[in-house]
Formats: sequence, C-alpha cells, structure tokens
Amino acid sequence: MNMTARGTVWIGALLFAFWLAGCAPGHQKGERQEESQGVAPADTTPAAVEEQKQTAADVERRVKEIYDAMSAAYHSNPGEETPVPSVDLDKDFCSESWNERCRAVVEKDAQNPDEMVFFDADYWVMGQDYDNPHAKEIKVVKMDERTAVVELLLHNMSDIPVRLEMVFERGKWYIDNFIDLKHDVDWGKSIDEYLNE
Repeated sequence: MNMTARGTVWIGALLFAFWLAGCAPGHQKGERQEESQGVAPADTTPAAVEEQKQTAADVERRVKEIYDAMSAAYHSNPGEETPVPSVDLDKDFCSESWNERCRAVVEKDAQNPDEMVFFDADYWVMGQDYDNPHAKEIKVVKMDERTAVVELLLHNMSDIPVRLEMVFERGKWYIDNFIDLKHDVDWGKSIDEYLNE
C-alpha cells in the first residue's frame, strides 16, 4: 500500500471515529436532530435546571442555611449595645421586594426624625433582645414553583412559632415575609400599612 492510500485510510478511520463519538457535524449535542424532528432542545441553563428540581427538602435546607447564618451573626455579637444589623442578613437572605420595602421604611423614618422609628423590634429574632437565637422544626407547609410557606420554631429565650413566605429568585429561595404567629405580627403587612399611611 502506498503512502496516499495509507493517508486516505487513516483519514477515513478518524472520520469514522469522530462520527461514532458524536462529533460529526449535525450530531453535536443532538441539537440539529431535535430541531429537524420538531422537538425543542431542553433548557439546560443552570437556573432552569435548578428551578426544575426544587423540592420541599431544598426549601427546608435553604431555611436552615439562612437561620444558621442568622444564629452565627447574633452569637458573634452577644449582649452588645449595638444590635446585629439586619440589613446584612436581609441583603443575603431576603427577596428583592423585601429589601426595597425595608429601604422605603428607613427613608420614611428619616423624614420624621422626631417620631419613633418603625423597626422598634427585630423580625429576625422576633423581639428587641436576644439570647441564643436559632431555628428548629423547619417544615414546608405549602409550595409551588416560585413560592413556599415555611413554618418553624424560633428559639429566642422561648420558642416562638414563625411563618416565612419564601420566593424563588436569583436561583435560590429568599424570605419575602416574616410572620410572628405567637404575637400575631405580620411584618410584611405592617410595613405595607406604614408605607401607605
């Protein structure tokens, strides 16, 4: 066999190997085949994949992560005169809507410096004081693709039943409202009423 024939055989063998490996034109990721059959390719962007597989266990894990961070923040500041700024926790763990509403409250408070500020208690610990705050018995009670309702016991000197309204945005679950079931305080509703006064 001469060199030209050997080269042709090698090129043919390589093309066959590429075809078998799915690297041939028209076979990459199955895109052209699916399109020609009228089947849209699956959305495999990270956000879409994450959104597709959300379960109650995912939400409960996220709430545990959030409250573990809250507990660590408050434990790093035990008994200090200056409370832990909820702004940092809000930024990391609350929805964009919650953060916008809290900023609006702070702006309204600044317009009335002689009056008592709206946030005279801390919704993260459901009180003005705190001692070893942490969450337990976290349970999803209602859920769809974009929202979830979670109930938990917040321990801060005593157990306080809390309901969280969660939203899925930016690829994660975020708190959109805090409701203190023991004292019947719906923080989101109270904020809205204050802003509309």
